[in-house]
Amino acid sequence: MKIATYNVNGVNGRLPRILDWLAQTNPFIVCLQELKTEDTKFPALAFERAGHGGVWHGQRSQRGATLPKDPAAIASGMIPTPQTQNLARATTCRDKIGFHR
Repeated sequence: MKIATYNVNGVNGRLPRILDWLAQTNPFIVCLQELKTEDTKFPALAFERAGHGGVWHGQRSQRGATLPKDPAAIASGMIPTPQTQNLARATTCRDKIGFHR
């Protein structure tokens, strides 16, 4: 299973570059950091068309997304910690072998 991570520093401004990167690397799961967009402005349809659904939590400053090719294979949640301002995320993914965190 190929898992990739990408610090996008603004998902909407770099969307064409991110989609090209996804097409070239073809990861099963991609984790994006620093979305810098609110949930309502996240380009979910563009990622779905590229073969990735998933979960995301955005705000104007940062946050991130986990986008597997099989959205049913993922569960995600925030880890409430005052030290991280609730920015920590736990993601569990399922593949043919089992669950991975």
